[in-house]
Amino acid sequence: MITLTKPVHARRSRLLAALSILLDQLGRHVTSRRRRQTTIDLIHTSPHLRRDIGLVEEHFSVRGR
Repeated sequence: MITLTKPVHARRSRLLAALSILLDQLGRHVTSRRRRQTTIDLIHTSPHLRRDIGLVEEHFSVRGR
Protein backbone atom coordinates (compact mmCIF):
# COMPACT_ATOMS: atom_id res chain seq x y z
CA MET A 1 0.00 0.00 0.00
CA ILE A 2 1.37 3.43 -0.96
CA THR A 3 0.89 6.32 1.42
CA LEU A 4 0.75 9.82 -0.02
CA THR A 5 1.81 12.42 2.51
CA LYS A 6 3.35 15.81 2.35
CA PRO A 7 7.00 15.88 3.24
CA VAL A 8 7.82 17.11 6.71
CA HIS A 9 10.40 19.60 5.41
CA ALA A 10 7.71 21.48 3.45
CA ARG A 11 5.76 22.16 6.65
CA ARG A 12 8.96 23.08 8.44
CA SER A 13 9.98 25.52 5.72
CA ARG A 14 6.53 27.22 5.83
CA LEU A 15 6.81 27.50 9.60
CA LEU A 16 10.30 28.99 9.37
CA ALA A 17 9.13 31.45 6.69
CA ALA A 18 6.21 32.58 8.87
CA LEU A 19 8.50 32.90 11.89
CA SER A 20 10.97 34.93 9.85
CA ILE A 21 8.20 37.33 8.77
CA LEU A 22 7.00 37.76 12.36
CA LEU A 23 10.50 38.45 13.65
CA ASP A 24 11.05 41.00 10.86
CA GLN A 25 7.80 42.81 11.78
CA LEU A 26 8.75 42.79 15.45
CA GLY A 27 12.16 44.22 14.64
CA ARG A 28 10.61 47.03 12.60
CA HIS A 29 8.17 47.79 15.44
CA VAL A 30 11.00 47.98 17.99
CA THR A 31 13.06 50.21 15.69
CA SER A 32 10.09 52.50 15.06
CA ARG A 33 9.32 52.79 18.76
CA ARG A 34 12.97 53.53 19.60
CA ARG A 35 13.13 56.22 16.87
CA ARG A 36 9.91 57.83 18.14
CA GLN A 37 11.20 57.88 21.73
CA THR A 38 14.50 59.41 20.58
CA THR A 39 12.59 62.21 18.82
CA ILE A 40 10.54 62.88 21.96
CA ASP A 41 13.69 62.96 24.11
CA LEU A 42 15.39 65.36 21.70
CA ILE A 43 12.43 67.74 21.72
CA HIS A 44 12.27 67.71 25.53
CA THR A 45 15.97 68.53 25.88
CA SER A 46 16.20 71.27 23.24
CA PRO A 47 14.74 74.67 24.16
CA HIS A 48 14.93 75.78 20.53
CA LEU A 49 12.88 72.84 19.28
CA ARG A 50 10.39 73.32 22.11
CA ARG A 51 9.94 76.95 21.12
CA ASP A 52 9.59 76.07 17.43
CA ILE A 53 6.73 73.65 18.05
CA GLY A 54 5.00 76.02 20.48
CA LEU A 55 5.79 74.23 23.73
CA VAL A 56 6.64 76.92 26.26
CA GLU A 57 7.15 76.17 29.97
CA GLU A 58 5.43 72.78 29.73
CA HIS A 59 2.23 74.30 28.27
CA PHE A 60 1.04 74.14 24.70
CA SER A 61 0.48 77.59 23.28
CA VAL A 62 -2.56 78.24 21.13
CA ARG A 63 -2.11 80.03 17.83
CA GLY A 64 -4.35 83.01 17.14
CA ARG A 65 -6.65 82.84 14.15
